[in-house]
Amino acid sequence: MNKIYSFDKFLNEEKDEKRVYFFHPKVFSDTRAESQSIELINLYFDNPVVYNGPELRGSYYKFVDEVDTIVVLPHPDGTISPRTMRRISYAFDRGVPAYYIHPKKYKIIKIENIEFFEEKVMSVDEWREKIKLDNSDEYFKDNE
Repeated sequence: MNKIYSFDKFLNEEKDEKRVYFFHPKVFSDTRAESQSIELINLYFDNPVVYNGPELRGSYYKFVDEVDTIVVLPHPDGTISPRTMRRISYAFDRGVPAYYIHPKKYKIIKIENIEFFEEKVMSVDEWREKIKLDNSDEYFKDNE
């Protein structure tokens, strides 16, 4: 066990800043669901840098070298797009920890196996239909 010899030094040392990439359907950008999800990420990870939120929008591959965690907000029915799945696979291949925001319960779940996401992937045709019908008011209903 490490002893703390200088409490003041311990309090003032620089902490590593967590960098999270937030995967979510683009159609839910600038909505209540996005802002509530970012609030949850900030609480869970103690205010990390959040890529793909309102302040730092952009492709996963633009930020991939800086990301040390991914968080996925699926569509309201729990599914994800094929494109998101490809990026999640890439993150798993790199050993990046993955988390899932439950679309009904407003909670973050750590995901250990990629199979969890593979079961949620829809086809391209399903995705094209889904983005026409999705409604951000369907998120986090179990918490109301």
